[in-house]
Order: sequence, then C-alpha cells, then structure tokens
Amino acid sequence: MAVAANARVGGHFSIIVEGMSCTACATRLERVLSGEEGVVEASVNFPLERASIRTAGPAALGRLVEAVRGAGFDVALETRQFETETRPDESERTRLIGALSNVDGVSGARIDPASGRVEVEAVARAVSARSLIEAAEAVGATLTERAAAGGGVDRAQARLDRQRRMTVISAILWLPFPVSMLLTVLGFGMADGPLLPGLVQAALATPIQFVLGARFYRGAYSALRGGGANMDVLVAL
Repeated sequence: MAVAANARVGGHFSIIVEGMSCTACATRLERVLSGEEGVVEASVNFPLERASIRTAGPAALGRLVEAVRGAGFDVALETRQFETETRPDESERTRLIGALSNVDGVSGARIDPASGRVEVEAVARAVSARSLIEAAEAVGATLTERAAAGGGVDRAQARLDRQRRMTVISAILWLPFPVSMLLTVLGFGMADGPLLPGLVQAALATPIQFVLGARFYRGAYSALRGGGANMDVLVAL
C-alpha cells in the first residue's frame, strides 16, 4: 500500500473492514488502531463493517491499512476509472502511474496503452478523485473520472449471495450423513458395514471441512495471531 510523502496532519478516515466475525473482533481492532501513532480516536462498527479513525498528527492512510491487516483483517478496495485528455506515450504512462501510486491509500494503477484509460485501485471510499486528479496534474496529465457503471451489486448483498451459495453446497454434501444414520436406525443398515463407506464419507466431509469451512480457520488463525479470540476460534475448535 503506497503512502504519500506528505501525509495529512490531522483528519478523519473512514474505511471498510472485511473479515470481522463478532463484536470481539471490532473491540480488538479498535485497540490496535488506537495504539497507532497520531490516532486520537478509533471506533469500529461491527454490523456496518466500518472503522472510523480520527487523527491529530501525521497518520498516513496506508499505515492504518497495514495496521488493520496486521490485526488479521482486511480493507475493502475499489477500482476507479479515468480518461486521459490525450493518449500518453510510454514515458508519460510511467510518470503518471508513479504519481498515482504515490497517493496515500492507492494500492496500484494501470493504463491501457490503446485507449488511454486509467484504472486506480485504492481503499474504498477513502481516496478522493480530486487527490488522484491533482497527482496527475503534477506530472502534466489531465484526468476525467468515468461515471460508475450502473447495475453494480452492493458489497453486502454480493457477500450474502456468496454465503448462501456456500451454505447450499454444504447442505448438499452434508445431507447423505443424516439420511444414512436415519436409515440405519430404522434397520436399513448393511450387515457388512455402514450405508456410506468410509471413503465416501471422507470425500463428502473434506470439502465441507477444509474448503467451504476454510474461512473459519483463517479467521481463527488471524485472531490468535493478533492475541485475541473470536467466534471463528470457537467454530474451529
């Protein structure tokens, strides 16, 4: 994550935090952010997945993002698109990418040589278009932000849809277990072994445990690494 050479002196940051599973996560993240140099107040809202940080000194957004990641969480990024006034040559593209990458909160930038379209990946809702346009002007380029495409899917809704799909897949893989147990109780069990052979059970259970359930292990590891515990630790146990 790039950090501007002239970080803002005092100000307010609001960033979207991903990976929190309970209020204990929010409390731990608040403690981590409050301990960062220059931070006066840090408030983390677990239901809204927002971290609000007020600073009274030189606190770069990039450093705060690294603090969030160091605590075992992640920060949502967004891609902003711009058009150049003239199609830049190779040297101009290099200078422009360098200027944009140095804006505080920007994680990457690229330019399409054919169209001159500029894409900037930055911390979601935390990096203004004005700061990017001014950075481009400093190296002699003029940018115009493209309007966001319509019909975009809300982040929360997209995550909910993904969780629903994973739940359905898990249920399909899990269903043979209670069915086989119920049939065994009702006397349909085979004399020479269970209705579901061991290898079949392993084939069904492995993706549930280590693929669909991987997020619980990642969350538990991150919590323990950060010196805390959360619901992911309980689920993993």
